[in-house]
Amino acid sequence: MDRRDGATTPPYLSGYRGYGVDSPHRASIRSTSSFPGASGSVSSFHDNLQPSPRGTVPQTNSRAVVSALKGLQEKIRKLELERADAEDNLKNLATESRHYKDVLQKELTVRESSQGVISKQNKQLEDDLQGADARCNLLEKQLDYMRKMVQTAETDRDTAIQRSANGGQTSRPTDI
Repeated sequence: MDRRDGATTPPYLSGYRGYGVDSPHRASIRSTSSFPGASGSVSSFHDNLQPSPRGTVPQTNSRAVVSALKGLQEKIRKLELERADAEDNLKNLATESRHYKDVLQKELTVRESSQGVISKQNKQLEDDLQGADARCNLLEKQLDYMRKMVQTAETDRDTAIQRSANGGQTSRPTDI
């Protein structure tokens, strides 16, 4: 809050006597007539005060304070029990999370190792398949070569049979 002289008053002090901008205590001493019931003398101010009953108020207040303290102690006890339960739950959760982390790590390790084994087996099978495919191609080429040889042998035999059937004509064999 801004004071009239330009300085600022913190907001938490504005409610206290003498700190507010419009506080009657900020008025000059000459303006005592601005106080309610002020006639300009101190004795008239004390005349306006009324005495309070002193016998019952302190006992009632002390009972209320004791009751409030007991209530607060009970609340504190409950909060401490809740805090202890929360700490136990936190410890249990931490233990469980470590356990699950370990289990997941083991599963991941097993999965990675099994995938490594499977990958090696797949590579071995691919190599075996490529080797079998190469042997198959070689055997097919050999089979084609043998067919040509058989066909050439049959052709040579048929030619020889025809020559011998033609009666012994002498002719020179042609080179193939």
